[in-house]
Amino acid sequence: MPRGPSVVRTASAITWHALMLLTSWGMPCEVSFPLSSVLSPPGLRIHEYLYFQVLSPGDIRYIFTATPAKDFGGVFNTRYEQIHLVPADPPEACGELNNGVFIQDQIALVERGGCSFLSKTRVIQEHGGRAVIIADNAYDNDSFYIEMIQDSSRRTADIPALFLLGRDGYMIRRSLEQHGLPWAIISIPVNVTSIPTYEMMQPPWTFW
Repeated sequence: MPRGPSVVRTASAITWHALMLLTSWGMPCEVSFPLSSVLSPPGLRIHEYLYFQVLSPGDIRYIFTATPAKDFGGVFNTRYEQIHLVPADPPEACGELNNGVFIQDQIALVERGGCSFLSKTRVIQEHGGRAVIIADNAYDNDSFYIEMIQDSSRRTADIPALFLLGRDGYMIRRSLEQHGLPWAIISIPVNVTSIPTYEMMQPPWTFW
């Protein structure tokens, strides 16, 4: 796997979601995966995803897929049934935040760009955030995940850091702006294996 930031196409995961949907409809099907994609780690595998559900606003009440940072940040030791997802101001979160008081003990939604993924994570951590979700700044990106790795500063971060597709981040922010809301309410992490209708609860604009 490349050491620098890279774009990873999650084709096998997309095929997996399609397979699950077909089998849920009772349709027999057979899917072959390259042996290398099973035995080696060139791409993101299904178990490397983390899921969260937006509970409010209702028009984006979907289950979203994110990928944890590769080599920095913490893990979710607690499931938050209801917690605020607060868009950072400014969105790139490369320095002092204008709405830092609202991020205290909540989760921040940040936009890619301006500084490293690790720097953004540290800014949110310093403002008391429980975790950070970093959305791609390519708003039309609905299928490519970015591998988030440490920068060259040798700094660390303790809170979980997740990457979100640009299209998903844009749609969440747009909904909040349309409703005049300062944050969304989410549940994270979500165990999708316990949700029989998971495929039907994914954002309709996501290719899978």
